Amino acid sequence: ALLLLQANVEVVALLVTAGWCTQCREAEEAVAGLAEAWQDERRLRVATIDAGLNNLPAPLKSAQLPALFVIGRYPPPLISPG
Repeated sequence: ALLLLQANVEVVALLVTAGWCTQCREAEEAVAGLAEAWQDERRLRVATIDAGLNNLPAPLKSAQLPALFVIGRYPPPLISPG
């Protein structure tokens, strides 16, 4: 997500999932629809990351999955657990 913020993107909606999480599949479908609807908006990127396969930074770790974080480009960063 941080790399996306450096690429002239103002906001990243990041969905954190895990392969073992059955509820995550539904969330992934919803976020895919969001990504498709907003694909032409250059200031927003929608991304997913698998917490089971990636070592997440502390601010992106969540006790409950799926979790949606909205991360803003300009300080202070907007991070909200889903």
